[in-house]
Amino acid sequence: MKKLNSLAFKLPLSISFISSIIIIILLVISLFFSSKGITESINVGFRNTVEGYAYLLDAVTESQMMLANSYASDANIRNYMIFRDEVYSVYSGRDMSNFIEKNSYVESIYLTDINGNVLLTTSEALKNRNMADIRPHLWSKLSSGEKVAFGSPRESPVSGEITLGVGSIITDFTNNTIGYLVTTVKGSVIHDHYFSKVKLGRTGRIVAVNENFIVTMDMEPANINKPAPTEYKNIFNNTSDEGPYSYKNGNIVRMGYYKKMTVQPWIVTYAMNEDEIFEQIRTTVFISILVAAASIIVLVIFMFMYARRITKPLSIVVEEAKEIEEGRLVMHGRKVNRKDEIGELSRSFHNMKYKLIEII
Repeated sequence: MKKLNSLAFKLPLSISFISSIIIIILLVISLFFSSKGITESINVGFRNTVEGYAYLLDAVTESQMMLANSYASDANIRNYMIFRDEVYSVYSGRDMSNFIEKNSYVESIYLTDINGNVLLTTSEALKNRNMADIRPHLWSKLSSGEKVAFGSPRESPVSGEITLGVGSIITDFTNNTIGYLVTTVKGSVIHDHYFSKVKLGRTGRIVAVNENFIVTMDMEPANINKPAPTEYKNIFNNTSDEGPYSYKNGNIVRMGYYKKMTVQPWIVTYAMNEDEIFEQIRTTVFISILVAAASIIVLVIFMFMYARRITKPLSIVVEEAKEIEEGRLVMHGRKVNRKDEIGELSRSFHNMKYKLIEII
């Protein structure tokens, strides 16, 4: 009998083939659902991170705006802006110094007239300056009628670091605008408190961008006050307040999630390189394929070994049958010592051969 036609070859091969197909089908199904689960988990993680930072920055900016508004309502500051005398100048300077001492975010505070000219300041570097030169974005908001506003990041003339300007109108006793109070918020403090210690993988970044497409906050301090990628314009133009997005940075595809803030007209995004996002899925696929391949190899080896245990005793029975067919009724010690059906068959052939010898 040819080896390809024997049960020793066909039986394990057939069982191994069917088992391999089942393993591959189960592998594909498990990979589909595991990849889907990982992708959903990543999306949820991105969304929760972005929403958390959007709410955080809303809270920080709103609190600084409320503080600036309260500073502008200070009695000494209001009286100074109305009367412009030396006594209230001293009192206002003292109050502004106290405000800075109690607010770790603030670098300096200054007062301007309705034309933006600095009248009183806690820093010598700001004297005789104009808000339109120091904080043009903030000046455009206040001069257009906003009562409290947040400006774009600018390099501080006091310290040289990147700062954010918060301005509030100052009114007299009849609610007429008589000037402005500006607090300079240190970007480094916000970054150190909420961004510097965050680890979001190798390529993950959280970025806040204002309506002028300027980066107002970033995990990389060097990127603050830099123009945002042009793709952010599409996010601003999107009517949805939040959602996934992707863009190409050279040959690298970055994917992430964005959310528009409510207190400020900013967006907060969390993006990461596509390769890193799907790295876990690729690792899962690779390990699953290795396990499946190893399982198939072990299964084939096991089936051939098991088939050999079955077919080897059968070959002895076949030899017995051939000897009887050829009339060679010779007794020998090839009896199979098994307790299953093959053992029963072998003993039956052996006894039949013995009976035939007796009859002849």
